[in-house]
Parts: sequence; C-alpha cells; structure tokens
Amino acid sequence: MDQGIISCFKGHYCLGFIQCSVNCYDIGIISSKIYKIDQLQAMNLANIAWQKVDMTTIRNCCQWHKASIMPTMDSPTTPTQPAISI
Repeated sequence: MDQGIISCFKGHYCLGFIQCSVNCYDIGIISSKIYKIDQLQAMNLANIAWQKVDMTTIRNCCQWHKASIMPTMDSPTTPTQPAISI
C-alpha cells in the first residue's frame, strides 16, 4: 500500500482512538484506564477508519498508476451493467 493510504488510515484510526479516550474520561473512568481498549474495540476502530479512507486517496495512489491497472480519468465513462442480474 502507498504511504498516503496508510497515513490517511492511521489518521482516522488515531482520531477514533482519541475520541474513545475522551468519551471514557467524560463518563468518569480513571485517567490511568482511559487509553485501554480491548481487541474488539481496536478492530471496530480499524474498520471505521478504513471506511473513512476516501476513494480519491486510493485512486491517487502512485502504485496503481505505476502498475497501469487503473483506467485513465480523462474521459467520462458510463457505468457498465453486470452481465448477470443481481
């Protein structure tokens, strides 16, 4: 993965983690435990962070352009219908 994608993901994850810590502080959890989360909470934070990574961030990843697997965005393309009905 490109460093830009990783950086964006980490930024969203850290924001979610800090927000979780602030919420714990606000409800009165002692300060030594506000940063403790379990694995499920961490996985949920990671899932939410990944969903917040914008498609343009992924599209502009240098690796996709270097591999020449992304279509050029110069001309507007019409979406194609799947061959099998969904």
